[in-house]
Amino acid sequence: MSADSTDTTVWELLPSRDTGGYQLWKCKVCGGTKAHRAANHTRHVNSFAHQAELERIQHALEAEEEDTEGAKRTVSASSGGTGASQHIVESALSALLASLSGQVPLESDSDADSGFNLPRAPSPTLPVINWNLVEAGENTELDAPEDSAEDTAVQELARALQARMGEDWLSDEEDVERDDLEDPDVPEPTVSGNDNDANHGSRTRARTRTRDDMELSRTWYPWNDKITCTLDILMHLPRSVFSQRQLDLFLWLLKINDVDDVPSVRSMQEMNARLQRLCGIDTIKYEGALGHTYHVNDLRQIISQEMANPKVRPHLHFYPEDTKGTKLDEGRQGARWLDEMPDECLTPMARMGTQDYFIHEPAMLRSGHVVMPYRWFTRVEEGQHRMYAKCWQMQAIATDAGSGWRVIKRDGLDLRVELFLWTFPELLRDHARHDKPSPAIIIDVLDHHTGEHLPWTLTDPAIGNRWRALAKGQRVMGFGLWYYCDDTSGNMSKKWNEHNSVLVTPAGLPRHEAQKEYNVHFLCTSNLAPPLEMMDGVVEQLE
Repeated sequence: MSADSTDTTVWELLPSRDTGGYQLWKCKVCGGTKAHRAANHTRHVNSFAHQAELERIQHALEAEEEDTEGAKRTVSASSGGTGASQHIVESALSALLASLSGQVPLESDSDADSGFNLPRAPSPTLPVINWNLVEAGENTELDAPEDSAEDTAVQELARALQARMGEDWLSDEEDVERDDLEDPDVPEPTVSGNDNDANHGSRTRARTRTRDDMELSRTWYPWNDKITCTLDILMHLPRSVFSQRQLDLFLWLLKINDVDDVPSVRSMQEMNARLQRLCGIDTIKYEGALGHTYHVNDLRQIISQEMANPKVRPHLHFYPEDTKGTKLDEGRQGARWLDEMPDECLTPMARMGTQDYFIHEPAMLRSGHVVMPYRWFTRVEEGQHRMYAKCWQMQAIATDAGSGWRVIKRDGLDLRVELFLWTFPELLRDHARHDKPSPAIIIDVLDHHTGEHLPWTLTDPAIGNRWRALAKGQRVMGFGLWYYCDDTSGNMSKKWNEHNSVLVTPAGLPRHEAQKEYNVHFLCTSNLAPPLEMMDGVVEQLE
């Protein structure tokens, strides 16, 4: 479309041009600061936002005829004095807010900004005042084709205040309609131009944020409301690409069917960015040993979200389970987890009330004996998981250097956690009251199978388990993970290229939970880097 064929009753030529040198036009019907190229005029005129604004103007014209008839009637005396003063104040405030919002009415009445000369019948008692504010078409900072962040914030604040006053000058459709200059390839949803279809149009109504809205926002936090939540879920369905064009069309479909509180495209994009910052997973770049570049999702954040997820956390198990060989249904019931894994790779502590017992620390039983727990596990008794400890015996001995403890490494001593009385710090504090050597002095270790006497090397006896100091009173849990690599071959359609992916599943989940899709987490993928090269990045995160 050329400039000569442009309908100047609808379009106003702007003095500025875009970066490509094209002339820019502003729609007089829709108003605002939005600039369009001439080639996009037809698309805009057929858009839902433009059609809705035309319908609004038509209703305004009809209302003007009614107002003209009403102005001929006698005005009561109560309309003077205070009413005129209030009208002046409201008119001034409304005009100021309109100026700040970037869409200034040419007259005191809101419909004058439409670009059409609507018939006016001024009130016989209320003055019509021209506040000499800049017109929306002038080249001002607020009306520049591209607003700064500060200008945008001022405009949004002004629009919010206008909504509070119950004004309807501005249409929220401007937020739904994306800038032609930014994405000229995405068409706006269009509607039929006949009257029957227009009657089904949804004009966005500005409304005040009420207490119910705030309660709704808290209910659906971090989303604003239910519709925003469900739309965001729809946009992020696994294996279902939801494009920007589909979002535009879907939001338009909701609006045209009179669905209330439909968010704009911009607000959905801002919500998505905010949620990504709040609960998204970071991706870390690595340079592989073979020279390939690949990216790995942050494993710490994945584990953190699993622990915080109310749908996952109740199903997680952090201790091996001893079934005494009667069944083997879950990974935690296997002998490798219960007997073969190194002690330091499993959950190092058990909590009983306010007491934290750590492995490789002396603890005193209610019977007065001192033992060294080295592994925590559970047994199902009466339908409940009961906590047990595999322990080594400890014997008080005296040497030329003084008294201390000998650890006797012998299997078979399994004790319930309820039999424990004192933790290592408590025993260290009160050992003299019970005429026992200090638990911080471990003289040697006696291997019951070989008869060898070996030095104690698992911890610093004076400090105990290092996790006690690191935890600072918090619980320490061992989070098991199943790693596996999936190699995907290419196909003739080229929809998929050959690549390798590394995925992870929490090992503490029961099988029926571990097989659920949302419990399988993607770590990394590459069609160049082999699996072992990508595992270097995963191992680096673990270390």
